[in-house]
Amino acid sequence: MNNAGNMAASKRSRLMAFSFPNQRRVYDAPSVLFGFWGNDSAMEASFFVNADALKRIQPDMRFDEAGLLVAFDLNRRSAQPQLM
Repeated sequence: MNNAGNMAASKRSRLMAFSFPNQRRVYDAPSVLFGFWGNDSAMEASFFVNADALKRIQPDMRFDEAGLLVAFDLNRRSAQPQLM
């Protein structure tokens, strides 16, 4: 197998089937971060998204807690990582 084939096989073996069934999210005001959780049926992991990342996804959002929460909820799928 050539180098490109080895890399493709390696990448496939690292794919993780994470799901995000818990719709709960937390807002950390001092850090301006949102936390949410995902799992792969064996392990749970915490993820954090900062307000600047949300601002890139939804530039017209209000930059207060309510506006950030709405932006996060509307863009939840974009904020969730594509794990590899």
